[in-house]
Amino acid sequence: IYGLITLWGMRSIQKSSVKDLLSASRQNEKVNDSSRFLILKAIIGCAILFTGYYFAIKDGGMDVLGNAMIATVCVILGTYLIFGGFLPFLLQTMQNNKRFLLSHRRLLWVNSLVFRMKQNYRSYAMVSILLICAVTALGCGFTLNHRIEAIQQYSMQYDVQILSLDPNAEAYFNERLPEQEMRTIVPVAEKNEQLFVPYSSVSSFDISEPKENECILLSKRILLSLYTDPTHNSTELEGRKLTCIEDVRTAVLGFMQDKMEVPVYVINDSLFDQVFPQNERLYLYNYKFEGDEPNIEISTEDPMVVGIFQMDENNDSYVWLNTIFTFCVFLFIVFLIAACSILFIKQYNDSFEEIEAYRLLQKIGVDRKVLKHSIIMECSFQFGLDFLIMCISSYFSLMALSKVAGDPLGSVFVISNVIILLFMILCDLICIKAVKNTLLSKRIA
Repeated sequence: IYGLITLWGMRSIQKSSVKDLLSASRQNEKVNDSSRFLILKAIIGCAILFTGYYFAIKDGGMDVLGNAMIATVCVILGTYLIFGGFLPFLLQTMQNNKRFLLSHRRLLWVNSLVFRMKQNYRSYAMVSILLICAVTALGCGFTLNHRIEAIQQYSMQYDVQILSLDPNAEAYFNERLPEQEMRTIVPVAEKNEQLFVPYSSVSSFDISEPKENECILLSKRILLSLYTDPTHNSTELEGRKLTCIEDVRTAVLGFMQDKMEVPVYVINDSLFDQVFPQNERLYLYNYKFEGDEPNIEISTEDPMVVGIFQMDENNDSYVWLNTIFTFCVFLFIVFLIAACSILFIKQYNDSFEEIEAYRLLQKIGVDRKVLKHSIIMECSFQFGLDFLIMCISSYFSLMALSKVAGDPLGSVFVISNVIILLFMILCDLICIKAVKNTLLSKRIA
């Protein structure tokens, strides 16, 4: 976005003469298009914008990247058309309604916005897009940070996991293992290079109970997945098609879930008992010990043990990813400051063009309270409008990110928007004071 804006600015400067650049501040930038054309432009902008929202939250496989590109282009173009169509139409309607315009001291700030609308609506659109980028960057940071914690949980959930053919080996293992803080037993069965576990053994986790024709995939540790449609992971068992209703990306079976080279599915208990008799099952014994670095006296040489998984406290392969969170927060701050700075500089610069007008208004006796109210409304309208458009688009942006990451981002939406709102209020107050000092100083009066 920054590169495109820079190139566009260079092109505009190159094609403009010095005379045009010096007199640009005195040109009337009112949008003179008819109301019908502005309404049509706004409708087209809404249609394009909602098309972008649709592609942003649409489930898919490898076409998710293509959908994201379409959504990005549509949101940018739709935002531009809404600001270029709906906003001029709204302000012109307010201006033409004399009863509305003359009440509550609206005349000055409405006419001032209409006068500069041709150039300002482009700035509004750019600011709104930058704010959407800020929220998305912060969402990426929280998402990646949460995913890293979830990835580490695969190896930290249990201290040791033992696979055995004996369903009654619990007492045997308890005698040979240190004092336990927690232990569970999960039946596991294999069919067609796939592993299946009954729902009752993992029901303590936040997992929906599958019906007899449904299943749930227990994924390996991943940061992001291009497959946002869980039905993509559907499978078959004994000729029966099982529809995958959920893709669980958190640790349920601990280290085993991550290290197994075959997919692991959760199925209904009755289906598990129907398909897998006792002699075709393995049993996963999971242990969490009270002390640190326990001495494990069981190995794969033990006749009761088929396989063993042990926690590795020194695994730091994902530590470097923690820096991504800091980088995303940095991008959030940069985008936020850039967006608010554009609005501030634009309004502060415009205020110098109104010095003569405000000097004249004060000379003919217009109350300073009326002038102050006009400045407050004009500045706040621009900040508030961008915040409103940003809120709507950022909601769908975080929904799309949530689907790719597999984590809810409702709290991120609230936190980011509250931070942006507070920062924009602060910038709005600073802008109002700066414009007041420019237009209502004693020297000018």
